[in-house]
Amino acid sequence: MSNTHTEKSPEQAALWLDEAERRDEELASGKVKGIPGEEVFARIESRYSKQLMLSR
Repeated sequence: MSNTHTEKSPEQAALWLDEAERRDEELASGKVKGIPGEEVFARIESRYSKQLMLSR
């Protein structure tokens, strides 16, 4: 049985490579700014902890 979440066709792999190269170029050129991982995880935790409190 194949696992569609981990196995990629050559076409999918090429699309992901194109996307990664585009994003890398945007970061290198300064077109976009990266967000530190700690900040990303803090935002996620804040967002979902509020949703959990509201659902109780």
